[in-house]
Amino acid sequence: MKLNGKKILEHEFMDTFLKKATGILFKKKISKAYVFRFKKPRKIGITMMFVFQKIDLIYVDKGKVVELASLGPFQHYFPQNKTKIVIEVPQNTINKHKIKLGDKITI
Repeated sequence: MKLNGKKILEHEFMDTFLKKATGILFKKKISKAYVFRFKKPRKIGITMMFVFQKIDLIYVDKGKVVELASLGPFQHYFPQNKTKIVIEVPQNTINKHKIKLGDKITI
């Protein structure tokens, strides 16, 4: 995953029904970006049921960051924007890399 042209994380596409349904469930540690892609823009809600670590969320539309969030265990997030891509990244990735709305994300 690249932020404004600079590589910041390895990534994995969550491209099957099972991967999209389970996300990071059962993962002991998150050290890369998990990229969820959809065919049509939609409000992609995220639930952290039975996930015991904190993560950051990056919502991307047309290659630009349109929404950011941080979640902890057993929290839920419902975005304001419709997007085709949501990326789950390790906790504090947003702050560490100073990711902000409008930044360019490439995968």
